[in-house]
Amino acid sequence: MVPRFKPLPTPKPPTKWELFARKKGIGKYNTKLGSGLADTERKKNLVYDEEKGEWVPKWGYKGKNKGTEDDWLVEVDESKWKKEEQMNNEGKSIRNEGRKERMERARRNERKMRANERKARTGKAKASNGYIL
Repeated sequence: MVPRFKPLPTPKPPTKWELFARKKGIGKYNTKLGSGLADTERKKNLVYDEEKGEWVPKWGYKGKNKGTEDDWLVEVDESKWKKEEQMNNEGKSIRNEGRKERMERARRNERKMRANERKARTGKAKASNGYIL
């Protein structure tokens, strides 16, 4: 066997969710018999779209999470009606609200990822057995 040119990569520190899941035995950390099958089913990236009658990705290009962005008719409930009128007066449209919300969720997720990395670097993340990782 030939030795590696570079050293082995260091494993990534666990995120807050991974620590919690390991502590509670959720997901891939579940030790119950047959739980592995449920995990492989969950990993499938497709969901059935009844309108189109076909399987589409949950997220990504032409994903289900972007379904309402291209609607030509946007239904506005009573609570958002005043907001829509105000946006029309400002020259904006409520039509892009879905995309804005989705982009905000993505930014929030990135902030959480950076916070997890910072906590891992400072050593604040602890494993379920109490040892610092």
